[in-house]
Amino acid sequence: MGTSWQRCTFHFKRNIIDCMPKKGAEEAKYLLKRIFDAYSVEEARKLKDEFVER
Repeated sequence: MGTSWQRCTFHFKRNIIDCMPKKGAEEAKYLLKRIFDAYSVEEARKLKDEFVER
C-alpha cells in the first residue's frame, strides 16, 4: 500500500500560511517551524495543539 498524498514540508507550510490571515503571520511561521523541527511525534503533536489554540 502506498501513500495517497505527499507534499514537501516547505510547500506544505507555505500552503498553510497562504490560507491564514496576514495579521500575526510572522508568529505563525515561527510556530509552524517549531512543529516541523520537533524532536518527537509527541512534541510535534503538543506544539500543533498549541498552534491550533492560538
